[in-house]
Amino acid sequence: MEEGVLVSIFPVADRGMGASLAWGVGLLPAQTGAILVALADMPFILPDSCRRVAEAVGGSALIAAPPYHGLGAIPWLFPCGCAPSW
Repeated sequence: MEEGVLVSIFPVADRGMGASLAWGVGLLPAQTGAILVALADMPFILPDSCRRVAEAVGGSALIAAPPYHGLGAIPWLFPCGCAPSW
């Protein structure tokens, strides 16, 4: 296991992806600056896609996702300032 990596099993994953994401976000340290959401079953997401999404949020965007057929696709990046509890 990488140093600084926390692994946690969500005990009620049947509640859905949103609940699973909320569980993970709730485990983050207070100083976390942003959250990049990518799905494990999408192995063809390129590092450049993640980098470009991060650059968009560093500019004028509050939340960023790459376009795919006119819709926002994965990965998503959310600055932690999006939620009052972070």
